[in-house]
Amino acid sequence: MTAGGLLPVLGATPAHANDEVCRPGSGVAVAFGYTLQPCVYQDSDGVIHAKVTSTGGTTDVRLFVQIGTRYNGGSVAWQDSTLTDSATNAGDHVGFRTTPGTDNVAYSSLVNRFVAAPNTTYYARAYLTDSGTRYGDVEAGPIGAGGTPSDGGSTWTTRGEPTVGKLYYHLGPVQWNCTGTVIAVDLVATAGHCIYNSTGHAFGGPPGLWLNAPSPDRFVPNDNSSGGGVGSWYAQDTGWVTKGWHDYHAADYDFGVYRIKPRSTDGAYIGNVVGTHRWKVSSGVSAASTPTYTVGYPGDYSDPRACNAPATRFNGDNSQLRLSCTFADGASGGPLSDSTGTAYANVGGYEQGGSSSYPSYGVVWNSAFDNLVRYLETGGNTSAGASPDAPSQVDTTAPRVAPNANPALASLPDGTFQTAWHGGDTDNPTGSLWIANGSGTSLNGFSEPNLLGVAAGTSPSIVANPDGSWTAAWHGADSDNPGGSLWLATGVGTTLTSLSEPWKLGVAAGTSPSLAALPGGGWALAWHGADTGNPAGSLWVATGSGTTMDRRLGAGLARG
Repeated sequence: MTAGGLLPVLGATPAHANDEVCRPGSGVAVAFGYTLQPCVYQDSDGVIHAKVTSTGGTTDVRLFVQIGTRYNGGSVAWQDSTLTDSATNAGDHVGFRTTPGTDNVAYSSLVNRFVAAPNTTYYARAYLTDSGTRYGDVEAGPIGAGGTPSDGGSTWTTRGEPTVGKLYYHLGPVQWNCTGTVIAVDLVATAGHCIYNSTGHAFGGPPGLWLNAPSPDRFVPNDNSSGGGVGSWYAQDTGWVTKGWHDYHAADYDFGVYRIKPRSTDGAYIGNVVGTHRWKVSSGVSAASTPTYTVGYPGDYSDPRACNAPATRFNGDNSQLRLSCTFADGASGGPLSDSTGTAYANVGGYEQGGSSSYPSYGVVWNSAFDNLVRYLETGGNTSAGASPDAPSQVDTTAPRVAPNANPALASLPDGTFQTAWHGGDTDNPTGSLWIANGSGTSLNGFSEPNLLGVAAGTSPSIVANPDGSWTAAWHGADSDNPGGSLWLATGVGTTLTSLSEPWKLGVAAGTSPSLAALPGGGWALAWHGADTGNPAGSLWVATGSGTTMDRRLGAGLARG
């Protein structure tokens, strides 16, 4: 979809092994006194490069170099350039402009790379253009047969790729990362579970609880220890997945997209600085295999890791891929590219990329992924619909507060705070109970425990206990009472430890309970009851500890 030519670029010679295959002799005379000598070679990371050297010349022309691929003995497929028949020297900025009388060298772009793959050979081709007319087509090669890394899980440390980077996250003291790919001028693709995930999978919490990940701290393209990156870029507050992932958590939809803000210093967009990774919509892989190059940022390495291993269909599902690659957590979202360097999948899908580092798994970028990208590229002007393909906005900031509700705050003995609020989310029709702790103006973590509903227009109450735990009370959005019941919970941090709905005591519509901590421990609670003793409901008062309410009248449960 975002395919473009391999554009010649100037710069330092890419690192390469001593297996360079060039046009024999001193090159081939082409036109305007120029002689061209193309070469093709594989570097130590398994990446294929083409270069061309031009000598002589009597006029100012454009110099081009391309890579061609031949798979399993088929025909050579030359990577298209963006040059058109109507292009002129004045308007065409694709080719490198030569300087007559000097040696000129151009390389295939480091932005759109080709990668060595099994059963594939590679070629280089060079030509000149002048005022839209093409001269040359001088070829060199092949290399590849027996020279590419073999199948079997060959995973190695690499310098990375300009269009692939590291997404940094943190939640309190916990830090982690995912891998992202620049696929458009302001879009970075990653795994859906990097944006929206189960706490059971991510942190070992309750398995049925799904939460929005925090917004990434930063995205660093080509992040590596040799300083190959171009600085940090920052996501908008919102990440995007499809409804197939958000609502159904289906492995075939484990992909997502962040929109990246322009750089604050000059307003530049990330895709205009580092380029965009070629990608395509895929209908899956054949029953045999697809030559695949994968790169990611596993958390057990400081530098990116790469792997050449054919992707095979997994579990009879065209959208699910198995890779004989070793990738730990952090590689999720990394692109899977075919022998032309075109990404067609990301690490993720089955077991969110794998429950262990080997083997690894991927999910193809199917029509749902294409719909998601098109939706964002058009500013949300396409039809969203209600199918699993439909885009689903995920707010990656802390959840909003429901209308006409107020957060409650309690100070813990260690100087930190605990807060509870009625969330403005969609997991429950009227919003859920949310819990967070923190210090100063920073949250250390937050959770939506057990998706507990809160009645519309009401707010929870929370108190701190001497042992550092907390107790919360709220007006539940449940069906046990027409207007909802009184609920109690205790917990530590953002984890719920006990829960009760004592005697299914009703609470009047639109009202909230109020808790107070008692000096000797325990709590006192007051609320507007939904009872028939008074037409408008009565004042109710109770005392207790934890989630247990005393039954004693007066000191226990009283009505008046």
